[in-house]
This record gives sequence, C-alpha cells and structure tokens, in this order.
Amino acid sequence: MAFKSSLVEDKANFDLAKFNEFKKICEQTFDIKNIMLSEGNCSKVIRLEKSDFEKDYIVLDEFDNIQKKCIDKYLSVKFST
Repeated sequence: MAFKSSLVEDKANFDLAKFNEFKKICEQTFDIKNIMLSEGNCSKVIRLEKSDFEKDYIVLDEFDNIQKKCIDKYLSVKFST
C-alpha cells in the first residue's frame, strides 16, 4: 500500500511540476506584461487599441501600465537651451 501511495504522490508532484512549467511558458508568451519594451513593440502598444492585442495575448490586465511605460520611455519630452 505504501508503494502505491508513493507512486500517486510522485505522479501528483510530477503533474504539478509539469503544470507549473507550462504555466510559466504561457505567462511568458501570452501575458502582455512580459512584452519586451523595444521600440517596435512600444510603437504598436502606443498607437493600437487594447483590443488589437487580443489575438496575440490572452492576459491584457497590465496593458495600460505597459502603454504608460512605453510612452514614458519613447515619448518623453526633453528641453534643451
């Protein structure tokens, strides 16, 4: 009985590890908060609507924050005299 219990526990731990691995990959790929703040990506984030990203990203919760970061990074005003 203890052997069977150990196998079930090992399978549960393996399944959890596998789930966590896939979850991490999905978050990196489909969550807008993980987008690289490159000039090309920020150009799209600034000029396009949130709905335009729905086909590429599943999680758009941080879209407004990412848009603000892009604006701050690429559209900041600098004065010189």
